[in-house]
Amino acid sequence: MGDLIVVDVHLEIDGALSVKEGHDIAVAARKAVLDSYPVLNVMTHVDPVIGKSVS
Repeated sequence: MGDLIVVDVHLEIDGALSVKEGHDIAVAARKAVLDSYPVLNVMTHVDPVIGKSVS
């Protein structure tokens, strides 16, 4: 969008976490990007992961 960036990200988050915990991770990730780069907006999507290591 002009000279700024629009980001769409899928976050793989441990499916055993609560919805609130997953939401908090997504909010923190969005804030980290907005605070570090010339980004207009960050859209996050949480993908629950079951049965494999999430780092």
